[in-house]
Amino acid sequence: PSRARSLIRTMAGITGPPELEDESDACEFEPRTSPIPDLANPLSRRELLMPTALIVEDEPEANKLLAMLVQLRGYQTESALDGAEALDHVRRRVPDVIFLDLMLPDVDGYDVCRSLKSSGSTSQIPIIIVTARITAGNRMESFCAGADDYVAKPYTPDEIFAALEKAQAWKQQIAEPRVEG
Repeated sequence: PSRARSLIRTMAGITGPPELEDESDACEFEPRTSPIPDLANPLSRRELLMPTALIVEDEPEANKLLAMLVQLRGYQTESALDGAEALDHVRRRVPDVIFLDLMLPDVDGYDVCRSLKSSGSTSQIPIIIVTARITAGNRMESFCAGADDYVAKPYTPDEIFAALEKAQAWKQQIAEPRVEG
């Protein structure tokens, strides 16, 4: 408490010996229950600056594997095991990139992709389809639904890394102001 009081005194510009303070002036506060990053912690600062990838894959082990690969490229990852969970995640926090499986238990990935690309607030998120559906028709339908890239399973780490690089380049390109003249 005395450390907190000292900090409050300093922030408020109060000078003079603390023993002269009136105890009735003491302020009480409730700590916030929502998570607030500890900016004094270098790990928290880094996490605030790290881009986020949402992994939408219903197979838990495949979800973890893809998340580990994406984390190797400096991303924080969030996971969703079905389409509804993915859309809920995006409503709460818009990721920088989405890896989306087509075969989900509740809705197919095409519908999730169309839903995200049809909304103004999420249409600019790069969506990378990662699927075992590897026919030319599946590939074409993925792009028609709005996907920005397509990676067939089984994939190599290099294919995932290349897809991330393309997504980053695309996001940088759309963020740059256009000069017309």
